[in-house]
Amino acid sequence: MSIEFGFYPITGILLAALLYGVYWLLIRLRCHPRIAQRYIVAGVVISLAGTFMQPVRYVEGGQITQLEQAFQAAEAKEKAKQEEILSGSDAQPPIPHGKGKAERGTSVSPDYSAATASEQAKQPIIDTNIFSTDTQPTIQLIYLAGLAVMIIYLLTQLLWLIHIRQRSTHMEMEGDVRVYDTDIHTPFSFGHSVFIPKEMEGDLRESILIHEREHLRHHHFARLCLMHLLLGIGWFNPFIWLFANDMKTQQEMEVDSNVVASGYDRTTYQMNLLRIVLQNHQWVQIMPAFNSSMIKKRILFMNEHKTIRHGKLRLACGIVAFAIIAGSTAFAVRKTAREQCPFDGCWTMEWFKNTKDMYENISPLRNNMFFGNDMMLNFSWFSRYKGGNMHFNFSGEPQYWREGRMYDWKGDTADIHLTDMNTFVKRWQRTNQMTALGSGSDITEQWKRIAKDKHVVHILHALMDADQDKSHDVCGIWKEYPDTLEFEDNFFVVSGDVYARFTVNSDPKSYYVSAGGFCGDLRHESDTALFMTDRTCKIDMDGKDKLTLLIPRDSDMIETHRYMRSVLPVRFARVLEAAR
Repeated sequence: MSIEFGFYPITGILLAALLYGVYWLLIRLRCHPRIAQRYIVAGVVISLAGTFMQPVRYVEGGQITQLEQAFQAAEAKEKAKQEEILSGSDAQPPIPHGKGKAERGTSVSPDYSAATASEQAKQPIIDTNIFSTDTQPTIQLIYLAGLAVMIIYLLTQLLWLIHIRQRSTHMEMEGDVRVYDTDIHTPFSFGHSVFIPKEMEGDLRESILIHEREHLRHHHFARLCLMHLLLGIGWFNPFIWLFANDMKTQQEMEVDSNVVASGYDRTTYQMNLLRIVLQNHQWVQIMPAFNSSMIKKRILFMNEHKTIRHGKLRLACGIVAFAIIAGSTAFAVRKTAREQCPFDGCWTMEWFKNTKDMYENISPLRNNMFFGNDMMLNFSWFSRYKGGNMHFNFSGEPQYWREGRMYDWKGDTADIHLTDMNTFVKRWQRTNQMTALGSGSDITEQWKRIAKDKHVVHILHALMDADQDKSHDVCGIWKEYPDTLEFEDNFFVVSGDVYARFTVNSDPKSYYVSAGGFCGDLRHESDTALFMTDRTCKIDMDGKDKLTLLIPRDSDMIETHRYMRSVLPVRFARVLEAAR
């Protein structure tokens, strides 16, 4: 378990609502005000903690089972769509460009993308962090604007209180308390000062002085300032506003109880309370004052006997109720997160060797390895041209970093170790699904961290986003008809200014996937011609979901390929996420 920071206002509001519900039912007018105030502060702090922090749990190697279910579901959906397209075709041999009749059938466009398939294969993550969305700058500005308004409001009230003290007349000292006569109609106190309206004399003035001295003794002004500061941080939360309003009421109830308990005549005090409330014109919210809008409840509360012990018992019941409800809710909607992997990023191979023969060799190819999103992608290429024109091979599989270890797709510990933060050594054994440039079955490789190659990243992102490209009819992902090629999964991808033609191999019994082919620069010369790397190729579109590609060769031969619109295999698309 760990803590993730962000902005989760809905979580904060729900927490505050739950806490306020417990407060209303068990604490508000049913226990000693001192206990209620402590609960209010704790409730606001917990709500704000839930607003800006969330506990997360890390997914362990058992995530493989969920990946398998997601892969199988996505692959079954993909296969069904391909069969639907094939069933509507006459499945004839390749048709020369511009000749023959068009295939019959219904055009079917895939309703999910490579990115969607990739997301289906991921462990579900509940993410309510508003600051992580595309609207992040706007949300941040709105929140900060509200916070600034609340801070300015608080400072304005403090300045107004200071202004009142400067305009008031210092009359006397009661111990360490200064007593002022003021033109304000509401008595109040802050700092070490008590302010009494000039027109209030006799026993009314005595009641006010005793009341306000109790406010000062309990440091209510400082607590109100703290509460309004917390209110500013959570200004968007309506339940924090309710808590802040009740804090002031609980302070008044605490003072009322203390005054009556000190021996002051209850009836006289309550009558004086009513007289002062009738003169209330208060607008400053942070000054502890004699009055309150809940005057009826204050008087009823004074006539009841609420002990600290009784309040602690109710508080304990409230805490238990909150823990049960919040714990059940948190378990139901617990957040899942991926532990930060120190391997995340891009690496290049420095050397590899056969560990049995101790024969060291430098790879003749350029190699990149990407780690990210719980995936590993190994990309190797060479090129006779400039830019992104290259022959390539890549392979990849799920690999998980959990609690200081890397796990492979089987859930076994992978033999990969950091020698420092920019170098790692990997050891593996060749299998039927894996190949290496060196001979032998035991391979050791050393890699160093580098910046991502811009051409490789451009190509990989083009593959990931090809199904979203609507700039031209030929853009997208195309799969060759199985009756026209030797391999079952041969793809042609057009995305922006990049094309790729490659074969995908995937073992259905594992999560290891590999692909090989070539890719390069693309230019749309016309609706029927594409310039790919070094030559112009003809295309013949049959509706939106079928095309024929004719590639001229140096021997004056024309190579013909028939494709139907498709999506990238879900395992292939998932591996590409390592380069995000």
